[in-house]
Amino acid sequence: MTPLELNNQLGVAMLAVLGALVFRKLGLPEWMHAVIPTVICVLIFGAFVDLPDSQTTLVHGVISGLLASGILYIVLGLTRKN
Repeated sequence: MTPLELNNQLGVAMLAVLGALVFRKLGLPEWMHAVIPTVICVLIFGAFVDLPDSQTTLVHGVISGLLASGILYIVLGLTRKN
């Protein structure tokens, strides 16, 4: 696995959070809301980051996607109406 700086992971995760918030407005099923940040992260790493192979791209995308899912969970929990 190639070393990737933490700010790259955080930047991709934040982009995925913004994209996931947009996708939530489309009325997609709930199970898709959980996987959308990970899919967005894998696509961003595949398209814009020059990694040596597809397995490395997938690993970095999944790690960043899990980070994005956690951030999204926190953001939606803090902005939830009681």
